[in-house]
Amino acid sequence: MKLLANENIPKPLIKKLIKQGIDVIWIPRTEYRGIKDEEVVSLANALNRTVLTRDLDFTRKPLLSKATHGVIYIAEPVTKENLESISANIKNALLFLCRVILLLLFSSMLWGR
Repeated sequence: MKLLANENIPKPLIKKLIKQGIDVIWIPRTEYRGIKDEEVVSLANALNRTVLTRDLDFTRKPLLSKATHGVIYIAEPVTKENLESISANIKNALLFLCRVILLLLFSSMLWGR
């Protein structure tokens, strides 16, 4: 799974996720800095990436329904104290989603659907 991290994701978390082997594009490090929420979703869709954000707007239907690869929303502030647990939770969530996708693919192959 690949992530497109919104501008509100702190740099230490980005560094930690990359160190854990997660493929992350961080919007502030691209030419897309300052784009609107709808454009973030469109970019994530075009790049086949899941949106990583702290922006509650991405959990609401107008944006969430357009994010074809999903949204990971971080509700709590990212601090030095919880950086490890948040990055571990994101990695575990991505691994779980990969397993679910593989299970669905295997099931559809097995049952011919």
